[in-house]
Amino acid sequence: MASNSNFNYHVILEKEKLNGANVLDWERQLRIVLKQEKKIDVLDTPLPEKPVHDAPTTEKTAYEARKERSQDVACLMLLSMVPELQKQFEDMEAYDIIIQLKAMFGKAPRVERFETMTAILESRQKDDEPVGPHVLRMIRLFENLESLGVPLGNELATDIILYTLHKGYANFVVNYHMNNMDKTVHELLGMLKTAEKSIKGEPKKNVLMVQKKKNAFKKGGNKKKKKASGKQGTGKTVAKSTKPKNGPSPD
Repeated sequence: MASNSNFNYHVILEKEKLNGANVLDWERQLRIVLKQEKKIDVLDTPLPEKPVHDAPTTEKTAYEARKERSQDVACLMLLSMVPELQKQFEDMEAYDIIIQLKAMFGKAPRVERFETMTAILESRQKDDEPVGPHVLRMIRLFENLESLGVPLGNELATDIILYTLHKGYANFVVNYHMNNMDKTVHELLGMLKTAEKSIKGEPKKNVLMVQKKKNAFKKGGNKKKKKASGKQGTGKTVAKSTKPKNGPSPD
C-alpha cells in the first residue's frame, strides 16, 4: 500500500473517519477504493485456514499472498477509523473487521434493503432540480442495494431513472425507448446532462410566446376601442329624416 495512488485513496478515506454513526458511508467509500485496487474480494470472503506443515508449496504460497492482501486492507481500514475503534480491531483480519462492524453498528440487512428500496420508489426529480445530482443519488441507492445482495441490473436501473425524471424529459424518454437504446446508468447520465441544456430553455420560450400573444391581444383590443370611440365622438348629431314616404297620407 505504498504507491502514490494508494496514498491518495488513504487521504480520501481519512477525510471522514469511521466513528460508528457513519458506517454505511464509510464502507461505501472503502469498497470504491478496494474495487480500484482489485482487492474487493478481501471484504467478502474470509481468510482460509492456514495450510498444514506438509501442504503443497503452491497452497502455502497462495495462502501467504491472500493473507498479505488481507493485512493491507485491514491496515487501510484501521487508518480510517477513530482511535477508539482502532484499538478494538487492530488484531483482526479485514473480513472479520467488516463483519464485526456490521454487527455493532449496521442495521439488519432486511431493514436496510427495505429502506433503500423505499428511497428508490419515492425518488422524484423536482422541476427546478439539476438532473446530475438526482441521477447520482439514484445510482448510489442502486449500488447500496447491490451491496445488500439485491442487484437490479442495468436495464431495470435505467428504467427507474427515466421514470423518476420530471415532465420536461417526456420527449427524451419517448425517444430513448423508440430508438431501443441500451445504455449504462453512467452513459444515460451523460445523455441527460446534454438534454438538460435544451430542456431548460423551453419553459422560458413558452412564457415569452404567451406574453407576446397577450400583448398583441391587448393592442388589438385597444385599436377596436379607439375605432369605436372615433365613430361616436365626432360631436355631430345626425337628424332623422322627416321626409314622408311615397303612398297615401295617413289622412
